[in-house]
Amino acid sequence: MNKKRILLSVFTGAIAATSFAVFNNVTNVSASGVVHTKDATTFLFTRTGEMINTRALAPNTPWQVGDIIQVNGETLYQVSTNEFVKEGSVTYEAPNSTTPTEKPNNDQNPNAGVTVSVDLPWGAPIFDDRTQEVTNAPAGSAFKVGRIVQSDTGLVYYQVSTHGWMVGDLVKVSGNLGKVEQVYGFRPIGEYQGESADDMREALYEMGCDWDALESIPDDVINEQSTISNYSGSDIGDLSRRLNNINPNVGGL
Repeated sequence: MNKKRILLSVFTGAIAATSFAVFNNVTNVSASGVVHTKDATTFLFTRTGEMINTRALAPNTPWQVGDIIQVNGETLYQVSTNEFVKEGSVTYEAPNSTTPTEKPNNDQNPNAGVTVSVDLPWGAPIFDDRTQEVTNAPAGSAFKVGRIVQSDTGLVYYQVSTHGWMVGDLVKVSGNLGKVEQVYGFRPIGEYQGESADDMREALYEMGCDWDALESIPDDVINEQSTISNYSGSDIGDLSRRLNNINPNVGGL
Protein backbone atom coordinates (compact mmCIF):
# COMPACT_ATOMS: atom_id res chain seq x y z
CA MET A 1 0.00 0.00 0.00
CA ASN A 2 1.23 3.50 -0.73
CA LYS A 3 2.91 5.27 2.11
CA LYS A 4 0.55 7.45 4.09
CA ARG A 5 0.92 11.11 3.27
CA ILE A 6 -0.43 13.85 5.46
CA LEU A 7 -0.34 17.62 5.73
CA LEU A 8 2.63 18.88 7.68
CA SER A 9 2.00 21.17 10.64
CA VAL A 10 4.15 24.27 10.46
CA PHE A 11 4.61 26.27 13.65
CA THR A 12 3.54 29.88 13.45
CA GLY A 13 6.83 31.19 14.75
CA ALA A 14 8.81 29.33 12.11
CA ILE A 15 7.43 31.24 9.15
CA ALA A 16 6.91 34.96 8.70
CA ALA A 17 3.51 35.58 7.12
CA THR A 18 3.59 37.55 3.88
CA SER A 19 0.83 39.23 1.89
CA PHE A 20 0.35 41.08 -1.37
CA ALA A 21 -0.47 44.76 -1.20
CA VAL A 22 -2.80 44.71 -4.22
CA PHE A 23 -5.51 42.10 -4.83
CA ASN A 24 -7.39 43.61 -7.76
CA ASN A 25 -5.72 41.42 -10.38
CA VAL A 26 -7.39 38.11 -9.46
CA THR A 27 -8.91 35.85 -12.11
CA ASN A 28 -10.38 32.35 -11.82
CA VAL A 29 -10.27 29.43 -14.23
CA SER A 30 -12.26 26.27 -13.53
CA ALA A 31 -9.77 23.42 -13.54
CA SER A 32 -8.89 19.95 -12.37
CA GLY A 33 -5.76 17.92 -12.75
CA VAL A 34 -3.13 17.34 -10.11
CA VAL A 35 -0.17 19.25 -8.69
CA HIS A 36 2.88 17.40 -7.39
CA THR A 37 4.95 19.02 -4.66
CA LYS A 38 8.72 19.01 -5.06
CA ASP A 39 11.47 17.90 -2.67
CA ALA A 40 10.81 20.67 -0.14
CA THR A 41 7.87 21.59 2.08
CA THR A 42 5.32 23.51 -0.01
CA PHE A 43 3.76 26.59 1.58
CA LEU A 44 0.07 27.41 1.24
CA PHE A 45 -1.62 30.71 0.42
CA THR A 46 -5.14 32.12 0.59
CA ARG A 47 -7.16 33.13 -2.46
CA THR A 48 -5.92 36.70 -2.01
CA GLY A 49 -2.27 35.66 -1.88
CA GLU A 50 -1.61 35.75 1.87
CA MET A 51 0.68 33.04 3.23
CA ILE A 52 -0.94 30.54 5.61
CA ASN A 53 1.64 30.23 8.35
CA THR A 54 0.22 27.20 10.19
CA ARG A 55 -0.02 24.61 7.42
CA ALA A 56 2.00 23.27 4.51
CA LEU A 57 2.08 20.31 2.12
CA ALA A 58 4.52 17.44 2.49
CA PRO A 59 7.30 17.03 -0.10
CA ASN A 60 6.75 14.76 -3.12
CA THR A 61 2.97 14.36 -2.75
CA PRO A 62 0.17 14.77 -5.34
CA TRP A 63 -2.89 16.98 -4.70
CA GLN A 64 -6.14 17.37 -6.64
CA VAL A 65 -6.60 20.85 -8.16
CA GLY A 66 -9.79 22.91 -8.03
CA ASP A 67 -9.39 26.41 -9.50
CA ILE A 68 -6.36 27.97 -11.14
CA ILE A 69 -6.16 31.66 -10.25
CA GLN A 70 -3.95 34.61 -11.09
CA VAL A 71 -2.99 36.97 -8.26
CA ASN A 72 -1.02 39.99 -9.46
CA GLY A 73 0.26 38.01 -12.42
CA GLU A 74 1.26 34.94 -10.40
CA THR A 75 -0.43 31.55 -10.93
CA LEU A 76 -1.81 29.68 -7.91
CA TYR A 77 -3.45 26.22 -7.82
CA GLN A 78 -6.32 25.48 -5.42
CA VAL A 79 -5.82 22.39 -3.23
CA SER A 80 -8.62 23.04 -0.70
CA THR A 81 -11.46 25.53 -0.12
CA ASN A 82 -9.19 28.49 0.60
CA GLU A 83 -5.69 27.05 0.27
CA PHE A 84 -3.53 27.47 -2.82
CA VAL A 85 0.03 26.65 -3.86
CA LYS A 86 2.23 28.76 -6.09
CA GLU A 87 3.10 27.56 -9.57
CA GLY A 88 6.83 27.66 -8.92
CA SER A 89 6.64 25.29 -5.95
CA VAL A 90 4.82 22.43 -7.74
CA THR A 91 4.55 20.56 -11.01
CA TYR A 92 1.11 20.67 -12.63
CA GLU A 93 -0.36 17.63 -14.38
CA ALA A 94 -3.33 18.44 -16.62
CA PRO A 95 -6.46 16.25 -16.35
CA ASN A 96 -6.99 13.33 -18.67
CA SER A 97 -10.28 12.40 -20.29
CA THR A 98 -11.66 10.69 -17.17
CA THR A 99 -13.66 13.13 -15.03
CA PRO A 100 -13.13 13.13 -11.24
CA THR A 101 -16.52 11.54 -10.53
CA GLU A 102 -16.40 8.99 -13.32
CA LYS A 103 -15.66 5.37 -12.50
CA PRO A 104 -13.01 4.26 -15.03
CA ASN A 105 -13.40 1.27 -17.30
CA ASN A 106 -11.53 -1.80 -16.09
CA ASP A 107 -9.29 -1.64 -19.17
CA GLN A 108 -8.02 1.77 -18.00
CA ASN A 109 -8.41 1.27 -14.26
CA PRO A 110 -5.12 0.78 -12.39
CA ASN A 111 -7.14 -0.67 -9.48
CA ALA A 112 -9.05 -3.22 -11.58
CA GLY A 113 -7.73 -6.09 -9.44
CA VAL A 114 -8.89 -4.57 -6.15
CA THR A 115 -12.09 -5.62 -4.36
CA VAL A 116 -13.63 -4.65 -1.04
CA SER A 117 -15.86 -7.02 0.92
CA VAL A 118 -18.04 -6.61 4.00
CA ASP A 119 -17.18 -8.71 7.06
CA LEU A 120 -19.10 -6.75 9.71
CA PRO A 121 -22.25 -8.72 10.62
CA TRP A 122 -24.40 -5.57 10.49
CA GLY A 123 -23.03 -4.52 7.11
CA ALA A 124 -21.01 -1.50 6.03
CA PRO A 125 -22.01 1.93 4.69
CA ILE A 126 -21.63 3.21 1.15
CA PHE A 127 -21.37 7.01 1.22
CA ASP A 128 -22.65 9.22 -1.61
CA ASP A 129 -20.08 11.95 -2.37
CA ARG A 130 -22.82 14.35 -3.53
CA THR A 131 -25.39 14.06 -0.74
CA GLN A 132 -23.51 12.20 2.05
CA GLU A 133 -26.47 9.83 2.18
CA VAL A 134 -25.75 6.26 3.26
CA THR A 135 -26.69 2.93 1.69
CA ASN A 136 -25.97 -0.17 3.75
CA ALA A 137 -24.08 -3.02 2.07
CA PRO A 138 -24.98 -6.34 3.75
CA ALA A 139 -22.45 -8.73 5.28
CA GLY A 140 -20.83 -10.93 2.66
CA SER A 141 -21.23 -8.47 -0.21
CA ALA A 142 -18.21 -7.56 -2.35
CA PHE A 143 -17.45 -4.79 -4.83
CA LYS A 144 -14.89 -4.08 -7.53
CA VAL A 145 -13.05 -0.80 -7.01
CA GLY A 146 -12.61 2.19 -9.32
CA ARG A 147 -10.67 5.03 -7.72
CA ILE A 148 -8.87 4.86 -4.39
CA VAL A 149 -8.57 8.15 -2.50
CA GLN A 150 -6.66 8.90 0.69
CA SER A 151 -7.78 12.03 2.54
CA ASP A 152 -5.61 14.33 4.62
CA THR A 153 -6.75 12.48 7.78
CA GLY A 154 -5.17 9.28 6.46
CA LEU A 155 -8.45 7.46 5.80
CA VAL A 156 -8.64 5.56 2.52
CA TYR A 157 -11.86 5.53 0.49
CA TYR A 158 -12.72 3.01 -2.23
CA GLN A 159 -15.04 3.93 -5.11
CA VAL A 160 -17.62 1.18 -5.65
CA SER A 161 -20.01 3.11 -7.92
CA THR A 162 -20.01 6.44 -9.74
CA HIS A 163 -20.71 8.38 -6.54
CA GLY A 164 -20.50 5.61 -3.93
CA TRP A 165 -17.53 5.19 -1.58
CA MET A 166 -16.62 2.72 1.16
CA VAL A 167 -13.99 3.45 3.81
CA GLY A 168 -11.10 1.06 4.32
CA ASP A 169 -11.56 0.92 8.10
CA LEU A 170 -14.92 -0.83 7.64
CA VAL A 171 -14.20 -3.32 4.84
CA LYS A 172 -11.74 -6.04 3.89
CA VAL A 173 -9.52 -5.02 0.97
CA SER A 174 -8.15 -7.62 -1.46
CA GLY A 175 -5.77 -7.23 -4.39
CA ASN A 176 -2.82 -4.99 -5.17
CA LEU A 177 -3.54 -1.27 -5.01
CA GLY A 178 -2.50 0.26 -8.32
CA LYS A 179 -3.04 3.98 -7.73
CA VAL A 180 -3.92 5.82 -4.52
CA GLU A 181 -4.81 9.49 -5.00
CA GLN A 182 -4.09 12.01 -2.25
CA VAL A 183 -7.05 14.43 -2.08
CA TYR A 184 -7.02 17.00 0.69
CA GLY A 185 -10.44 17.51 2.29
CA PHE A 186 -12.11 14.53 0.58
CA ARG A 187 -14.91 13.61 2.98
CA PRO A 188 -18.07 11.97 1.60
CA ILE A 189 -19.14 11.29 5.21
CA GLY A 190 -21.60 13.51 7.08
CA GLU A 191 -22.98 13.45 10.62
CA TYR A 192 -23.83 10.11 12.21
CA GLN A 193 -27.59 9.94 12.84
CA GLY A 194 -27.85 13.65 13.56
CA GLU A 195 -25.02 13.80 16.11
CA SER A 196 -23.17 17.06 15.48
CA ALA A 197 -19.46 17.70 15.93
CA ASP A 198 -20.24 19.80 19.02
CA ASP A 199 -22.22 16.89 20.49
CA MET A 200 -19.11 14.76 20.10
CA ARG A 201 -16.87 17.44 21.60
CA GLU A 202 -19.14 17.68 24.66
CA ALA A 203 -19.13 13.91 25.16
CA LEU A 204 -15.35 13.73 24.79
CA TYR A 205 -14.81 16.70 27.09
CA GLU A 206 -16.86 14.95 29.79
CA MET A 207 -14.52 11.96 29.60
CA GLY A 208 -11.47 14.17 30.13
CA CYS A 209 -10.44 15.34 26.66
CA ASP A 210 -8.99 18.81 26.20
CA TRP A 211 -11.58 21.27 24.88
CA ASP A 212 -9.14 23.56 23.05
CA ALA A 213 -7.61 20.59 21.25
CA LEU A 214 -11.07 19.33 20.28
CA GLU A 215 -12.02 22.76 18.93
CA SER A 216 -8.85 22.83 16.83
CA ILE A 217 -10.15 19.85 14.82
CA PRO A 218 -12.62 20.91 12.08
CA ASP A 219 -16.25 19.78 12.32
CA ASP A 220 -16.08 17.68 9.15
CA VAL A 221 -13.09 15.74 10.48
CA ILE A 222 -14.83 15.02 13.80
CA ASN A 223 -17.98 13.95 11.93
CA GLU A 224 -15.91 11.66 9.71
CA GLN A 225 -14.09 9.99 12.59
CA SER A 226 -17.25 9.72 14.73
CA THR A 227 -19.25 8.15 11.91
CA ILE A 228 -16.60 5.52 11.21
CA SER A 229 -16.22 4.75 14.91
CA ASN A 230 -19.97 4.28 15.28
CA TYR A 231 -20.33 2.10 12.20
CA SER A 232 -17.49 -0.11 13.43
CA GLY A 233 -19.43 -0.75 16.64
CA SER A 234 -16.83 0.94 18.86
CA ASP A 235 -17.38 3.08 21.95
CA ILE A 236 -16.45 6.72 22.42
CA GLY A 237 -12.98 5.68 23.57
CA ASP A 238 -12.25 4.64 19.99
CA LEU A 239 -13.23 8.12 18.79
CA SER A 240 -10.88 9.62 21.37
CA ARG A 241 -8.02 7.48 20.07
CA ARG A 242 -8.79 8.44 16.48
CA LEU A 243 -8.76 12.15 17.29
CA ASN A 244 -5.54 11.78 19.29
CA ASN A 245 -3.94 10.47 16.11
CA ILE A 246 -4.86 13.80 14.51
CA ASN A 247 -4.03 16.03 17.50
CA PRO A 248 -2.16 14.31 20.37
CA ASN A 249 -3.24 17.11 22.72
CA VAL A 250 -6.82 15.80 22.73
CA GLY A 251 -5.91 13.42 25.57
CA GLY A 252 -8.59 11.59 27.53
CA LEU A 253 -7.09 8.16 26.88
